[in-house]
Amino acid sequence: MSDTLPKEKNIINFNNVGISFSIKRGLFRQSEKFWALKDISFRVDKDEIVGIVGRNGTGKSTCGRLIAGIYQPTKGSIEINGTVTLLSFGAGFNPEFTGRQNILVNGVYQGFTIKAVKERMNDIIAFSELGDFIDRPLKTYSYGMKSRLGFSVAAFLEPDILVLDEVMATGDYFFKKKAMEKINDIIGKCNAVIVISHQDQILKELCNRVLWFKNGGIVLDGEPRDVLQAYKKK
Repeated sequence: MSDTLPKEKNIINFNNVGISFSIKRGLFRQSEKFWALKDISFRVDKDEIVGIVGRNGTGKSTCGRLIAGIYQPTKGSIEINGTVTLLSFGAGFNPEFTGRQNILVNGVYQGFTIKAVKERMNDIIAFSELGDFIDRPLKTYSYGMKSRLGFSVAAFLEPDILVLDEVMATGDYFFKKKAMEKINDIIGKCNAVIVISHQDQILKELCNRVLWFKNGGIVLDGEPRDVLQAYKKK
């Protein structure tokens, strides 16, 4: 992409970003620094839908959490222009709270006011199709039901930037179909969308660009078909 684009079109900007975590190894549990991401740089401009692909442990979800502000970089800088909703199942949920309570908690966690979440409460509940379970503790939900709830919250909050982390990995066929239709609707309202997924078809259908993450770095950034073809060969 050209660096001459107007600044207002630059929605996300990673500049030599790295993030490390301390892990304990060995008999004496000595701390060791692990770099989940190393010196990555990329930008996302207005109206772009960018996919991220890579094997487990390559830093894809870590990148999503950096965009959402859940993690802070160890080095480098990140510029985010707009509100961010991260849809990653389990993020911002409390297993002891009911589904209804978790809608409020998750909405506030994503940076929205209680009033804004309450105004959308009925639409969120209806879309989730959880019925009476909406007033039961989240710990009684199946993984698929949690997925429905998480997706429904994100679907109706309409952030400036939406990060979808493996949102289509679970759920029945009919909910997936409805969710895909809703994603296309959301995409039309967001300034930028990040799609983290292992599913080629979703990345091809939704994205106009894909980043391939490997060993904490970006090895390829380009057209979805080209990047995914190269990724599958490795």
